[in-house]
Amino acid sequence: MSLQSVKQFFSSFQLLNKQQFGFRQNHDTSLAVSSICNAIVQCLDEGKIACSISLDLAKAFDTVDHTILLSKLERYGVRGLLLQLIKSYLTNRYQSTVVDRLKSNEKLVTCGVPQGLTLLYF
Repeated sequence: MSLQSVKQFFSSFQLLNKQQFGFRQNHDTSLAVSSICNAIVQCLDEGKIACSISLDLAKAFDTVDHTILLSKLERYGVRGLLLQLIKSYLTNRYQSTVVDRLKSNEKLVTCGVPQGLTLLYF
């Protein structure tokens, strides 16, 4: 299954939440803002109290758990060589920190998507 096939698979079976705006064609940030504004206006029109809380998730990809990601991909039908490729890319990665020529012990990385990687671009 190629990356393009994965994108088509997820789209054709509508596996992505309609409120997922990132990494999807024709679902940019302006559509996300419009969706929030429409929800607030609808609440106000119905006489309800409207509130919006915004969070900066710039580091959201640092929290992606590898085990959960791989199991979700498999549950959604990503298998075989593509799943093995993604798994091999994410697993057995170690990191350390160097400060003033002093290096910390290496630690196994179990979450986060490596920088510069577009693992699955929807």
